[in-house]
Amino acid sequence: MSTNEAIEPVANVSEEGSSAAQNEATREAPPPDEDLKNQLLRLGADFDNYRKRTHREIEQARRFGIEKLLGDLLPVLDAVDRALEYVGDAREPFAEGVRLIARQAVDVLARHGVKSFTSVGRPFDPMLHEAVGIDSTQDVTPGLVLQEHQRGYLLHERLLRPAKVIVSGAASAGDSPPS
Repeated sequence: MSTNEAIEPVANVSEEGSSAAQNEATREAPPPDEDLKNQLLRLGADFDNYRKRTHREIEQARRFGIEKLLGDLLPVLDAVDRALEYVGDAREPFAEGVRLIARQAVDVLARHGVKSFTSVGRPFDPMLHEAVGIDSTQDVTPGLVLQEHQRGYLLHERLLRPAKVIVSGAASAGDSPPS
């Protein structure tokens, strides 16, 4: 037996084995055109998701981008409200001017999605209210807002500033009036 004859059968086996491995690989892997098509579909879906996400982020920035500015303006509106409490029902020109300024300020804020909410007489909600005190009275159900020290505001239904309130508490045994 020559050395060439011994090598030939081994070479045939390796060629058959490699062709079998290639056949399995071609069965498992999709053709190059199909793989390219899948990559393009995934890329298109990724781009569509990116486009939707950036659109959503731009919309959020447009709606809530003025939040800091409004937070700085609300104390000015609080000062106008205090001035209105001071003038009361007076019909003098100065009082009417302050009322007009307050009405204009509220209208401008409303055009930008800001609105105040009432708290007095409603149940205390920690998502909307900040309790600055508790008043233990026997006449009122515990957990109700009794007074509002600073008005709360919403910006497009999102809390811009909580209302600072006094809440009714349960009257303790020591708080009962003498008989």
